[in-house]
Parts: sequence; structure tokens; C-alpha cells
Amino acid sequence: MRTCYLTCLFICLSFNISSHEGKHFQFKECKAEVDPLKPIPIKQVPPMYPRKALEKAIESNVLLEFTVNEEGRVEDPEVIWFDQTSSKSNKNLFSRSAINNVKKFKYNPGKTASGEPISTEGVKVIIAYRIQGFEDNLGIDSFAMNKILEKVKVTDMSPQTMEKLESAIEDIDLELSREGLSNIKKAVFWYLKATSLFKLNRPSQEIKASLLKSKSYYGNDYVDTLKDGIQIRGVTSSKLQTFGGLLLSQIYYEEEDWKSLEHEMLEVTNSQFGNTLKKRFYAPYMQLGVASYSLGNWCTSFSSFERARKIAKIHKLKFPATFDSVIEYAKSQMETVK
Repeated sequence: MRTCYLTCLFICLSFNISSHEGKHFQFKECKAEVDPLKPIPIKQVPPMYPRKALEKAIESNVLLEFTVNEEGRVEDPEVIWFDQTSSKSNKNLFSRSAINNVKKFKYNPGKTASGEPISTEGVKVIIAYRIQGFEDNLGIDSFAMNKILEKVKVTDMSPQTMEKLESAIEDIDLELSREGLSNIKKAVFWYLKATSLFKLNRPSQEIKASLLKSKSYYGNDYVDTLKDGIQIRGVTSSKLQTFGGLLLSQIYYEEEDWKSLEHEMLEVTNSQFGNTLKKRFYAPYMQLGVASYSLGNWCTSFSSFERARKIAKIHKLKFPATFDSVIEYAKSQMETVK
């Protein structure tokens, strides 16, 4: 049986939380104070991964809505939307797991202006189910797609590999020329073209053009935009937002386009549902810290560097001591503007 992990993003959609530095924001310390009259989560536990879904390597995003009663307990949870990486079945394999999970949540209940606890309807959370080792699985199963993926997923740079990547680009261009291709498939093919170009060490502008083309298709592929700016996306769309965004951010860093880099990375961190302590996020967080520092967004900068330092500690990376003074300055400026 495959080893699995669960990434669970609990977004309290009934909360109207705004950020000091833009609505797409992840760091708690940079957010405005939560409305004390609204329910506040104090206990949220990860769900059990459904056995059938795990055996079939199916991933999912599940959106639920429920009531938080006067005691802070969840009542009447229901699934109001879901997306899963399987075209062979429309049955939601994750509903029971998600519903059983949110029943274990505990909140500080909503309150009246006089401080009396009240029942609050319309509280929503989204839970993302992911399988370890499947981070790069984009959830589109077709002969053409699998053939291209075999060519793109290479690690060495031998002459044979270079030929495979060139062949993959030709295959991708052929698929993109076909009529009736869905927007999400177009987004995936353009992303795979960008990664192939990147591995071939092609000019950054060529890679960037493919990434932006991909984003033009997945960028609007979301179900709804919530009050705090979070977009509810399907599994494939959220993965493209992550991996395409990481590569695009790297190009913005090379161009010193700090505003675009900051915007892209904040979208990436939101699309990851809080699971951003992997080794691959070390460099992006360092880049976000530099970008936000250059823009004078001190809280974002400080928090990004701190997240990078935490990742370095977890994965035994050497965090550069030269950044200590930069981080301290960002912290001092952050405290000044509070």
C-alpha cells in the first residue's frame, strides 16, 4: 500500500479576514485581527484517507459547510463541492471521511456584542487529500499525456535525454493544435512545455511565455472566490498554480521583478493549503523574503525568511548567516508599523 500524507487546509470562509499587505496572504501574524464575534477554530485534526481512494491513487479537494453551535461543536456538516483525480467515476470517495473529520473540530463559538455564545451557520472548510510521491501527478489520464510525461520526467542531461525533451515538445505542440481540448488540459500541456524548455536550458523569456500561457488557462479555473481572497480550485488547477508558480517566481527573481514575484508566491502558498515546509519551498521562500523586503512589506519579508529558516532546520540545510541582519531589520520595521 502506498504511503500517504494528508494536507488539510481549514479556511473559515464565514470569516472576513483581510491582510495588511494584500488579500492573498498566508502568514497569521500578518493578518488583521480575526473578528472576535465569529467562531474561531481551536481544534482541527487530519482525516483518515479513504482506503479505496488510496488504493486507486485518487486525490481530492472537498469543500464542506456546517453550523458551529453555542458550545463550539460542529452540527449538520455537508459536502457542497468536491474535485477528485479520477475520470472513471463521479462518485465522491471522500465525503464520509471529510464529514466524519469535521465533526471532530472544536471552535470557540460565535458571540453576540454582549459576549453571549451563539450558533453560527454557513461556516466552511476545504480539505485537501494528497498522496506522498504524487505531488507531480497532474491528474489527467490519457495515452498522449502519459507518453509525454514519460519523456518529460527525466533527471539526467545525457544526449538521449535532450532528444526525449525535444520530442516531448513536438508532441505537446501537436496536442495543443487539436480542436476540442479543454482549458485545463491546455494548461497542463503548456506547463509541461515550460518544464521541458527549462530542462533544456532555453532562454528564460521562452519559458516564461509558456508558463504565462498555461496560467491563462488555469488562472480562471476556480469554483469561487471567498471573502479572504482564497480561490476554490480543483486538484489539477491547484497543482499547476503551485508548480507553475514556483518556476515563474524563479524567473521573476532573476528579472528582479519583485512585485510579480511576491504576488505569484503568495498565490503559490495559498494553493498549497498550508503544506509548504517541503525542501522545494526553501528557495522560493528566500526569494519571497527578498522581494517583500525590496517592496517594504516587512511582515511578509520577515515571515518568509522565518519560514525558510524553519525549512532549512527540518531538512538540515545551511541557512546563510548573512541574512540575519536583513531579517532583524525587517522585524524592527514590522514592529514600527504595527
